[in-house]
Amino acid sequence: MICCYNAASNDPYKESHHPGYTRLEKVDDAEVLRVGRDEASRSGVEFADIEKDDRSAKDLSPEET
Repeated sequence: MICCYNAASNDPYKESHHPGYTRLEKVDDAEVLRVGRDEASRSGVEFADIEKDDRSAKDLSPEET
């Protein structure tokens, strides 16, 4: 992957396959999460329930004897 940065004022001087600058509208994190969850539910993707499915060592209690 190659990443390039360019100033917003440096639009291409003629039409080409390179897009011109388009200002992005900032939204709250809650909106990003809402849209992501909506997309995930439409696509049928399942995500882990970290609270319920966590079986790491930090969750293991010593067994009573």
